[in-house]
This record gives sequence, C-alpha cells and structure tokens, in this order.
Amino acid sequence: MAVAFFILLSFAALTSAMSLLEVVTAYIVDELKWTRQRACWVFGGIIFLLGIPSAVKQEFLGFMDGVATNYLLPGGALLIALFTGWALSSKEQQEAFDGRGKADAAFRGWSVVIRFVSPVALMLIFLHQLNIF
Repeated sequence: MAVAFFILLSFAALTSAMSLLEVVTAYIVDELKWTRQRACWVFGGIIFLLGIPSAVKQEFLGFMDGVATNYLLPGGALLIALFTGWALSSKEQQEAFDGRGKADAAFRGWSVVIRFVSPVALMLIFLHQLNIF
C-alpha cells in the first residue's frame, strides 16, 4: 500500500509541475516566438535549478516558506484587491462578480468590501507581519 501511495504521489507531483510549467511555456511561445520544446527545456531547467536549494537545505525551505506565507501572500492579495476594486471598470467588476453584469445590493456590498475593507485589512495583516503593528 505504501509503494502504491508514493507512486501515485509522484504522478500527482509530476502532473502538477507540468501544469505550472505550461503557463511559462505558453507565455514564452506566444510573446517571444520560441518553440515549445526550447521553452520547456530552458525554463524547466531554470525552475529545477532554483528548486535545488530547497531540496538540499532545510533552513532555506523554511526561510522561503516564511517569506511566502508572511509577505508574498498578503502582498499579492492586497494588489489583487486594489486592482479589482480600483483599476477595473464598474461593468467589469459586475461581470466578475456575478457574470450577468447587473448591479444589485449584493454587488454594491461586495464593491465596498473590495475597495475599502479588504485593502485596510490586508494592510493591517502586512504591517503586523513586518512587526510594525
């Protein structure tokens, strides 16, 4: 049972890695007009090399986990909230909210939360992680 578990776990990891590499490959093929094979080999190799320190040093993995959890996730969420609330037009926000493009009370409440409440809450989280607040 343990052997089957780890074989299946390996397949899950491999297919997940392939789906993550596909994003980079598609962008490079579309924008830089590289061949798929070249883009896969080059960026797959770069990603592999960048992953070696995490596999070799437990301290590095812990450090990167802390950076991602404490700074990158709240920072990314803040940027998404600001972009969604302030950079998208009202029509785009309505379509993203319900897919129909119709304003209603739920959308107006969501709009207030995404523009004002979420950025303030995320800034407080971010400042707390920096030990400022």
